[in-house]
Amino acid sequence: MLPKAYRWVGEMEEISSFVRDRLGDGEAHIHHGFARLYERVEKSLPEGDDVQVLRKFVEDAKKTIRESREGAQ
Repeated sequence: MLPKAYRWVGEMEEISSFVRDRLGDGEAHIHHGFARLYERVEKSLPEGDDVQVLRKFVEDAKKTIRESREGAQ
C-alpha cells in the first residue's frame, strides 16, 4: 500500500462524495479521513516518520499474531 498511497487519495475522495450524496455528511467523514491518511503517507515516503510508524505497527501486529498462534498450539 505504501508506494501506491497516492492512488488511494482520489479513490477515498470519490467514495466520500458517493456516500455523502446518498447518506449525508456524517457517513462520508470516514472516507474523507482515509484520504487524508493516504496523503500523509504519500508525503512521508520513502521513509519519513509516518512510514516508519506504519512499518513498526505492521511488524508488531505480525509478531502478536505469530505469538498468539504459537500460544494456541
